[in-house]
Amino acid sequence: MDAIDNQLPVCTAHPSALTRVAGMLALTRVNLHVVKCLRDAHPDSLRTLIAMPLKVLDGDREKTAAVCAAASRSLGFLTVLPSDVVDLEAMASSLLRASADKSKSVKIAAAWSMANLAAVNARKKEGKTLSEATVSALARVFIEGARQGDKVRANATRGIGHLIASVAFTPSTDWLGEAAQSLASCLTTGNAKTQWNACLAIASLFGNDSAINAGSSWIAFMIRMLLLCVRDASNFKIRMHAAAALAVATSRKCLFSTYFDLLSILTSSMETLTKQNTVGFGSSQGAMDFKYKPGLMCQLTVTLACLLSNEAPRDEDSIDVLKKKRRVVFGAFSWLSDYFDRSSDAKVRIDPRFVKGFDAASPVIARDVLLGAIENVASALNCAPDVKAFEGICIA
Repeated sequence: MDAIDNQLPVCTAHPSALTRVAGMLALTRVNLHVVKCLRDAHPDSLRTLIAMPLKVLDGDREKTAAVCAAASRSLGFLTVLPSDVVDLEAMASSLLRASADKSKSVKIAAAWSMANLAAVNARKKEGKTLSEATVSALARVFIEGARQGDKVRANATRGIGHLIASVAFTPSTDWLGEAAQSLASCLTTGNAKTQWNACLAIASLFGNDSAINAGSSWIAFMIRMLLLCVRDASNFKIRMHAAAALAVATSRKCLFSTYFDLLSILTSSMETLTKQNTVGFGSSQGAMDFKYKPGLMCQLTVTLACLLSNEAPRDEDSIDVLKKKRRVVFGAFSWLSDYFDRSSDAKVRIDPRFVKGFDAASPVIARDVLLGAIENVASALNCAPDVKAFEGICIA
């Protein structure tokens, strides 16, 4: 308590910048256990701790970039504390101020913490959330950050996704279009972390009905951008998150004219992945990306099942794709069937990487989705929709 009440506050005014940085970084260890110990017995001490980085960022005295960066980073840890302990509005105000700093190190730390703050705000089910004005200000900073270096850009795209998930868009919301353009740009020009964060943000966009209604003019374009990622990206994690975003789009039935392209690229990608390794599912190919191969295969399977369950192929081109790729389609669906049957009396043996991949796939898929997809495919191919007859259907 002596350290909290007397030593740490002195750090913010210590003549040594290294000591001031250390004082700020000590705050990153303030977690739920610390709050539990101090909330009732020493509430003033707890408030003193949380107020330290705010004083550094809101005052005009601190000129050292390293100290401001440490204070900004500490707020990224403090945002996750209970709502009765922290004030998200005050934290947002301080971080917005830090984001305008000329130092790159401060901008990077502020972007990371603001993205964390946006995530906390999006997860809030009750209590006070960020005001519309603050959300708009954060969105503007994130959109600008998406044009900067990759370390800022990756967190800016993450923050945009969390803001989109938390907002009910109206005609008066003026930043959605710019945010969507920023995400589309980050899909193709950012580093790997920026690209998969952009995929996650676009999934949040597809999952928000008000955003879909406000942006129907550019949804088809974004779907095609995601398809390019699924088809061409060398990083498996990017492809996996792009496929997950497409799965959300299929469940929202906002595919417009992209059905054929989606069916064609999903099946072709699955076929290519299968041919890359004929020894066994998910075995190492000697590259780091291939540790994501099981997850990618499972996500592509879930996305394909969502697509075929929600809408049966009707045009000749789509039906022709199913005929050419039927072995791939039903082979993938047999993996998903084994995943559902693994706890039944049949005691189906399934690779643990399958289980982990399907558990992590988005959205969470139910057996009814698989059955609906099988029925629609079987109808298009004029064969009986027998879940247990995958092998016979493939041979036929």
